[in-house]
Amino acid sequence: MLLDLHEIDWSAISAIVSAVMAFLTYWIIRQNRDFKKAILVFEIKIDQYDFYIEITNVGESIATNLTLKLGNELHRIASGYSSVLISRIEQGKFTIKPHESKSLKIEGATVTVRLSEKHQSRDRETIYNYLEELGDTPIKIIGSYKTLGKRVKIDESFSINDFRITNH
Repeated sequence: MLLDLHEIDWSAISAIVSAVMAFLTYWIIRQNRDFKKAILVFEIKIDQYDFYIEITNVGESIATNLTLKLGNELHRIASGYSSVLISRIEQGKFTIKPHESKSLKIEGATVTVRLSEKHQSRDRETIYNYLEELGDTPIKIIGSYKTLGKRVKIDESFSINDFRITNH
């Protein structure tokens, strides 16, 4: 049986092809939009005995109305100064532009360690033990931000020691 091109209903075939192309176009546009949104990456940065949460926007859009809550474990062991730093983070709303980073200090023990070096070694040992406990403490970050008109939820968990380089 030979196929006669005059007997094919070309309008039906073109309608099907048009529908498939419309779906593919919609899907490609949707995928492209997902790549353009703000994407936040959380890291711990250590500068001697100061610890920072660094948030980097690796996406192509701005992240606005960024709010963060740090977990109860970090609150439990936080020193006086650290408690103040954590409260400032939790009360703030931040904006991070594409390809920019924001560092938020969560512990500032450098001054404490320097002061302890002038005193007994027992005090210094207490401070080092505190910093070790801080390093093992799970840091839970819960929050949200807005990008491309949509609210994105944050639910991350890690410890400071996950980011330390040791000589083991």
